[in-house]
Amino acid sequence: HTRALSGTPNAGNWLAYTAGEWAIVRDTHRGESIQVTVRALSSSMPTFAGTGAPITVWLTEQDVEGGLYYWASSSMVGPGGIYRHDMARPGEPAEPFYTKAQSPGGRCVACHALSREGDRMLITYDGGDGAASLVDVATRTETLATDGTFHWNFAAFEPGGDRFVSVFHGAMVLRTSSDGSVVTAVPTPGYGSHPDFSPAGDAIVYVQVASPSSDWSFAGGTIVVQPFDPSTATFGAATVLVENTGQNNYYPSWSPDGAWILFNRSSEDAYDDASAELWVVPADGAQAPARLDTPNVGPGRTNSWGRWAPFAQEAAGGACGVVLRVRQYPFHAILPP
Repeated sequence: HTRALSGTPNAGNWLAYTAGEWAIVRDTHRGESIQVTVRALSSSMPTFAGTGAPITVWLTEQDVEGGLYYWASSSMVGPGGIYRHDMARPGEPAEPFYTKAQSPGGRCVACHALSREGDRMLITYDGGDGAASLVDVATRTETLATDGTFHWNFAAFEPGGDRFVSVFHGAMVLRTSSDGSVVTAVPTPGYGSHPDFSPAGDAIVYVQVASPSSDWSFAGGTIVVQPFDPSTATFGAATVLVENTGQNNYYPSWSPDGAWILFNRSSEDAYDDASAELWVVPADGAQAPARLDTPNVGPGRTNSWGRWAPFAQEAAGGACGVVLRVRQYPFHAILPP
């Protein structure tokens, strides 16, 4: 299949395949790989062509399901807030899910985290250190107070959604989803941020911060794992998974099969880092962290907050999870509908 594009050299020209074109590839090469090649012609020398090296694209056995929730500023769309793209409807625009137009009092809402079941969302109003609440996804209504009774900058649901870990000024606590009450403090070895629960609910992963400025801006991040007993709501001792050896490691995310942890690494402050790259490490620490060369594409891409699709996928060449890469900072998640 061939697509043509005309434009000015070095002007950032690009094109996207349509949903129908991808459907043809999906139906004929499901679970296999395809080769994508770019050829360039000049109107001044139409008999000569330059051809780039072929790029291999692997296709999954299953469709990518669920929804992609993301934040967009009012300068990008209107109104600013959280939007949802239905992965089953490619080519259709994302719908406003919880924006300034839908939040109480028209407040800014950006930070968010969904339960693995996709039925509840934790949100923070008005930027860092703002009031926090919990939203019922089906009705898009708040089930906890929005008046500043609760504060957190990052949070993660326990599987099942009945409890969650929240972070405020480096302190992490386990709360109930029903009323937000604190069950227990997480006994972290220091300042912590960016938590995520394992799919089995038997551990959490987070960042132990060496030099904090805030929950979202810091240096010297180390990725640690801490066991959790759901029946007694107790946490074990933390162990280091990815050591800080001069770089900043942050935004850990557990794969849907529990085998891998995706994270960011940069030389900056963990916010909107141009040097941010995606790395992955086995959850048991059996191997050293590895840089994901394909999704990183190249240097200086602000490749932040990668997230896994919520369902295990099979692709040509072996089993894996689908990794989404985010090229700017906003708080994102890809989770079930």
